[in-house]
Amino acid sequence: MNRILTMRSKRILCTAMAVLMMMMISAPVTVHATAPATGSPVYLTINQVFSATSSPANNTFTYRLSSLNPDNPNNPALPGGATEGYTFTIAGNESTTIGPIDFRVPDVYRYEIIQVIDEEKPGYIYDWRAYTIVIHVDASYNATIIVYNENNIKEEQIVFVNGYSVLPSDPNLMMDPPVMKTVSGNPSYDSDFAFKLVAQDASYPMPSGSSEGEKMIYVKGSGQAVFGTWSYDKEGIYYYYVYEVNSALSGYTYDTTVYSITDNVKEENGQLVVTRVVSNEINKSVSSMIFNNRYKTGGGTINPPVTTTTPKITETPSPTPTPTPTETPTRTGSPGRSTPRPSRGPGQIDPTEPADLGERDDDNVVVENNDIDLENGGVPIGNTNIDSNDDDPPRGGINLGIRSPRTGDDSNTNSHIIMLVAGGLLAFGSAMYLFVGERRRRRAGE
Repeated sequence: MNRILTMRSKRILCTAMAVLMMMMISAPVTVHATAPATGSPVYLTINQVFSATSSPANNTFTYRLSSLNPDNPNNPALPGGATEGYTFTIAGNESTTIGPIDFRVPDVYRYEIIQVIDEEKPGYIYDWRAYTIVIHVDASYNATIIVYNENNIKEEQIVFVNGYSVLPSDPNLMMDPPVMKTVSGNPSYDSDFAFKLVAQDASYPMPSGSSEGEKMIYVKGSGQAVFGTWSYDKEGIYYYYVYEVNSALSGYTYDTTVYSITDNVKEENGQLVVTRVVSNEINKSVSSMIFNNRYKTGGGTINPPVTTTTPKITETPSPTPTPTPTETPTRTGSPGRSTPRPSRGPGQIDPTEPADLGERDDDNVVVENNDIDLENGGVPIGNTNIDSNDDDPPRGGINLGIRSPRTGDDSNTNSHIIMLVAGGLLAFGSAMYLFVGERRRRRAGE
């Protein structure tokens, strides 16, 4: 009887152990879930900043998102079903969200986003930066996104800065009417005569040698001279006046004519162009400003002092308000454009200089102390997943609105844990049964 009990106990124990071993072997096989039907959708937000000193004909710019690893068979389709690249536009100071990009296979994906510049138009300032976007999708279909600028510095936003600023007028194309002086009579010596150019507003552009909106030139005896030309940097209508300064030289009668200069400045094909009209006191257009002085015997002092006697200027036209210039962006360089990249120089956009986040070459991306170590199999370092279960893509900044769908792993894992616990209890109970039976057998033998 004892022998039969011992054999039965051993069979029960062996059966319980076999069940436990089968459960342990089968658990790793069923814990991995298949890819979810929806994958891991990702949204990206691109911001545009646009400024202009005048109203341009067009404030819409074109951009393109494309894969840096186009041969990767795991690459998902881009928005609109595009495979080679996705092209879109942004107008003015606006932002746009592109997506969803549905990642269905765990992998590391690399993209580039640039501004498409087929032809540089006069007056426009373009942002030539290129952003690299690295998206790591892990085995649970959670996506982690890192954005770099062209200097391999991590960015929190994708921003392109464009502008419109007209080129200043060309002073070499400005008409410079001469001041022509004639003296009648027979003075013993040639005297110096002074002529003044006065801007209606002291803030107006003036030729070299001016001070506080005025410039003086001199003509010795009969002769001529010019004030010089200047450049405009904004549109508007500008008024100037030219007259002879009465120096009160003995024996001379001075010409009191006042000439007006009207400059109408407008933008044409990205550059300011000046239309100048010089007129006399009867509003007749002239090409030179002529002043006639008469001399009577007894005068003719050499180099007399100049007085400040100023003729009366009447019927002064009201100036057109001058627009206030606004700060315009400058450009940076980046390769990979249809238009050659301009060389770096003064006035370029300098990227923000945050802390160095590591080095990156063409094949590997390594981020030190945070995010992902792509060089060692793409294992996330720390908690860097950007996870959102919102149905609508979030707004603002880089829209890394990533939804991480349930894969079934949690429920399968919980089931296996329950099975393992049940098997363990069965094995433990069988062992206890064997132990108690053995003690009873020994007591019966005694």
